Amino acid sequence: MSPSLAKEMQPIIENSLSDVGAIKAYGEVMDKYQSIPFVPDIKKTDLNDYVIQKGMDGIFHYMAEEEAAIRKNPAKQTTELLKRVFGAK
Repeated sequence: MSPSLAKEMQPIIENSLSDVGAIKAYGEVMDKYQSIPFVPDIKKTDLNDYVIQKGMDGIFHYMAEEEAAIRKNPAKQTTELLKRVFGAK
């Protein structure tokens, strides 16, 4: 699921980060940082990939919370599909 979700998120994230100037600002900050003498060398991260990964982390986190709530409280099993998936023992 992750690769297909990331593929769907990519154009939205890229457009959003570009629209607000985040990509440009990040590049400028990294260029300035790397020009400072004696600072540790750090790898420049792809900001789009980072935001996509963090977004997916958030989505899966909240899905896990909701799944736990559905398993804990049978009253949340409101559809036939949820009853079939979570009601089976």
